[in-house]
Amino acid sequence: MRSGRSFSESTRPAQRPPRTLARAAAAFVPAALLLLGEIGSAQQALPPPPDNAGETPTPTPVPSRPKLVTCPRCGYMCEPDWHYCAACGWDLTALVGEAEERRLQSVARGTLGVTTVVDRRKRFATAFPFGGPGLFLTNARVLVGSDESLMKVRNFMNREYSATIVGYDLPSGVGLLKATIPDVPPLEAASASPSPPQSSWAVCYPIHHEDDIVQYLPVSLHRGKVTATGQSGTFLVSFENLLRTDHAIEEGCSGGPLIDSRGRLAGMILGSPDNGITYASPLEGLQAVVASLSRHERAVRPFFGFGLVMPDDRRRAKFGIETRKAYPLIAYLIAGLPAADAGVRSGDLLKAVGGQTIATVREAGERLLDAAPGSAGVALTLERGGGERQVSVRPMQRPERVMLDPADEIQETLEANLKEVASGAAGHPGLIVADLVRGGRGEKARYKNGDLIVGVDKKSIKSFETFDDVIRSSYREIFSNDVSIDRRFASSYVLKLEVRPEGQDKVTREYVNMFPDFLAPPVY
Repeated sequence: MRSGRSFSESTRPAQRPPRTLARAAAAFVPAALLLLGEIGSAQQALPPPPDNAGETPTPTPVPSRPKLVTCPRCGYMCEPDWHYCAACGWDLTALVGEAEERRLQSVARGTLGVTTVVDRRKRFATAFPFGGPGLFLTNARVLVGSDESLMKVRNFMNREYSATIVGYDLPSGVGLLKATIPDVPPLEAASASPSPPQSSWAVCYPIHHEDDIVQYLPVSLHRGKVTATGQSGTFLVSFENLLRTDHAIEEGCSGGPLIDSRGRLAGMILGSPDNGITYASPLEGLQAVVASLSRHERAVRPFFGFGLVMPDDRRRAKFGIETRKAYPLIAYLIAGLPAADAGVRSGDLLKAVGGQTIATVREAGERLLDAAPGSAGVALTLERGGGERQVSVRPMQRPERVMLDPADEIQETLEANLKEVASGAAGHPGLIVADLVRGGRGEKARYKNGDLIVGVDKKSIKSFETFDDVIRSSYREIFSNDVSIDRRFASSYVLKLEVRPEGQDKVTREYVNMFPDFLAPPVY
């Protein structure tokens, strides 16, 4: 049972005797009269007016109200001395001062949300002003194969505008758009990349999916910290020297600006492979590529024709590598190009470039990219079978698209090794899956060690050679060297693989290649 008074009891007005009210009114009247008398006496005792009483008195200035600041995330009108928005919680306390806060607000006003359509499917990204009037930088991948007639960008006022593609460069991830947007403030570039543990901001237009409904969220400012520099192995772009932050970003944020603690542009956001891990290209590596694209020219880079990765257990098993020394591994070659012609082989360990010892893919890449296309050969020190050998490779101009042999491509995509077998499951020849990376892409696609690939697109497969031949003949437009073919579109192909799981009936699985136009491994 509830104790105390009930609600009806506690809210019942107290009863005051009428006599009490009368006494209170009687006491009020003399007090009021006395107060009026005191006011009248005070008015009679006022001093005489001054001699200049006829002149118009100077009005007392009324302080002007400070101009309100618009929150770039939600549009709420904030007091200028606020460090956060009371409506959405936008926090600026990590910035150095008021000037830096104004810079960040300017970034949010200049950033755009991007929507493209590829094969009737929408893609979402963010873009920001860079490279000149009317030019906006974004992630190249959102532009591949997009229909320019359906491309739209929107600003912080949620107004839509048309945009056109100036160009894009897949190896660096740089895409350039042109759009006429009024009152776009320019971004101030940082003099150097931020270093850990400096604060940083990811500014972008996130997208939220709810069933079949796409929700376009307003421009968001995500505060975080730089956690590492010089990152590689992300497969977000080909040439990796990336910044890593602890931002948690959503779909649509790729291509947005990364801002340092002083409100200056530090790089372009590439993606977030996991919650709380975001990678961005530093500004230093973007400027030269943007300059070339703005002139409708391709970026000039040397090309040797091999892929570099750090050796893992799968690749050690594939090439029979016993040493545990930390040298980059040449995981695959592009047939008919300089490295293969000079005697480089898949499975070689790269120990030095130009006589300088290297220990990481990034170090090797920096030295390889210093060479000019068509210049004298670059000396490579290789380790093969426990011995060293020297080769000289003369770089060529990097082609617009780089295609791996299909047999190499599928092993990289599935993160598994394939081996030729003359008689596999149920007596069938084919390519057997081995050394599958635990938790990798192949395992997530339901492949297991011992699965046998016996056919592609209803054609029997007996060896790597027949596998390559079937795919090359089916996709001549992709593997052709014909310069008249439109190269704007990605080099992706879709296959129907006939797979015999160990001890089970044959099944058909769809396969889409992911290298190099999607995952973009470091191919030099």
